[in-house]
Amino acid sequence: MPIYEFRCCSCDARFELLVLSQADAENVTCPSCGASNCERLVSRCFSLGMTGSSISGCGSQGFS
Repeated sequence: MPIYEFRCCSCDARFELLVLSQADAENVTCPSCGASNCERLVSRCFSLGMTGSSISGCGSQGFS
């Protein structure tokens, strides 16, 4: 289940949301103002699941 980042087009708030299905991703409401016109952002964070370990990073953190 992916966690997506969103931006509210009404109040410019940014938030993350655990998305269980494609329908959930299409029916997002802003937790700050309740508006339904939110856009999904391209995330800078990532996570790679590997057997016995995982690698994750965000921004300047991650691979060296």
